[in-house]
Formats: sequence, C-alpha cells, structure tokens
Amino acid sequence: MFPPALQEAASIDGASEARTFWMIMLPLSMPSLITSSLFTAIMTWNEFLMGLTMTSGGTTSPLSVGIASLVQPYEVRWGQLAAAGSLAVVPIMIASVVASKRIIAGMTRGAVK
Repeated sequence: MFPPALQEAASIDGASEARTFWMIMLPLSMPSLITSSLFTAIMTWNEFLMGLTMTSGGTTSPLSVGIASLVQPYEVRWGQLAAAGSLAVVPIMIASVVASKRIIAGMTRGAVK
C-alpha cells in the first residue's frame, strides 16, 4: 500500500485520478508487478502434474511432459533429456535476468529517506 500523501500531493498539484495512477502509482508498483508475474511464469512453466493429467500427450502436451516422455521403461535417452532440459530453462533464465534489474532498481528507488 502506498502512503496517502502521494495521492494527496498529486491532487494538490492538479493531477486527475487517471494521471495519478499512470504517473505515480503504476511506476512505484512496477517492481512488485514484475516480481509476481515472474513467480507466476516460473510456477506455470514448471507445472508438470496438471499438464500430465489434462492433456493426452503428443503435440498438445506441455514441455515438461514432453521431457518426461524421454524416460522409457527400458531406456533413458540421456543426451536428449539433458538437451531438452537445458533448452527448457533458457526462457525463464532470460526473464529472470531481465526482471532482476527492474526489481533491484525499484527496491532501491524507494529507499531514500
């Protein structure tokens, strides 16, 4: 929650409710929005059980179910398993690196007294 003094200062300066939201509240809440969206993306990317039970396999299954299908009863394709696992991690790692700069900048921006 933001201090009400921020909204009061914006209204005293003549800003409308929409302008206060877009110019003050949204930039201040950006680090928390980015953090929660990153955690949501990581949790949905790693969702295995729901993808396994809700899809019939094949081309409609998520990436985690496809990687798990490389483990067969009599054979484990270690090379393909390692390659697929490495490629599956890359998008989340890139998103984390990009978002970490915004999260740290937002945390340090509000720390001035």
